[in-house]
Parts: sequence; structure tokens; C-alpha cells
Amino acid sequence: MPSRSFLSTYGLAGLLLTVLINCGITAVRNSDWRDGTSLWVAAMSQSPGKARVFYNAGVYFHQQLKFEEALLCYSKAIELDPRKVEALVNRGNIYDEQKQPGMAAADFDRALSIAPDDANARYNRGVLYERLGVLNAAVDDYQRSCLRGRATGFLKACDALERLRVTSGTEH
Repeated sequence: MPSRSFLSTYGLAGLLLTVLINCGITAVRNSDWRDGTSLWVAAMSQSPGKARVFYNAGVYFHQQLKFEEALLCYSKAIELDPRKVEALVNRGNIYDEQKQPGMAAADFDRALSIAPDDANARYNRGVLYERLGVLNAAVDDYQRSCLRGRATGFLKACDALERLRVTSGTEH
């Protein structure tokens, strides 16, 4: 049987070696997390088949106003999960911001074909229609979004509908 000092010495050395290895692994992993971009790039490379990862990366890039990166991420999320309504709506919003109303409308329409009661998709399509001057369609989308939004707490459409009513001087 080994002596007590042998176990103490080599047991302590083994423990220190384990701690050093774990510190090295942590340091390498922390380099993935040095900023949001590196975190999402690492996540996408480690999970190339997960739509949720690409969608979340798209949200990050969208918030950073990195529209090209966000478009690529949303498009990949939609490729991986063609029914990813949130990605369609967010990609539609970028197209709208980039003055591509046809592309925006196509994404909003596709989102609504998947989820006809989605208040966010309806609201955003209403915003697009209002900006394009198609007020009857905007009002229709705002009304439907407002009705659905009251049940879910999404009230932007109700505010937009009221604003339209006041600015146009009509009852909608």
C-alpha cells in the first residue's frame, strides 16, 4: 500500500493538473464569448443545423444595425425551418428598412400564410401598407392585429389604428 505522503503528493499534483486543464479549457471558451459577434459566430459554427441559433444571431445583428449579417442569419433560419414566422417577419422588416417593399410584403404574406393570427406579422405588414399609402389594407391589418393583440398584450397596432384615425380625420 502506498504511503500517505505519496498519496498526498500525487493526489495534490493530480488535482492541480485537473484545475490547470479546466482553466485552459475555460480560457479557450471565453475567447468565443469576448463579444456578441464572436459568441454568435461560434454558436452558428457549433450548431449549423439549428434554426433557432441562426434566428437569435439575426436578432443580435439586427439590433447592432448589421443588416446584411442579420439578413443572412434570418435567411438561414428560414432555410432550416421554413415555418419560422419570427424570422420571416424580422427579415421583412429589414427589407422594408432597405426600401424593398416587394420583398418585405412577400415575407409578411408568407408569415401570415403560416400563422394568420400572428399580431406582429399583421402589424408590420400594416406599417408597410401605411407607408405605401394603401390605407384600407393598413387599417385592415391594424384592426386584425389589434383584436389579436389585446389578448396577448401586443397593442402597437391599436395605437397605430388610433393614430391613423386621428391623422386622417376618419373613423376606421
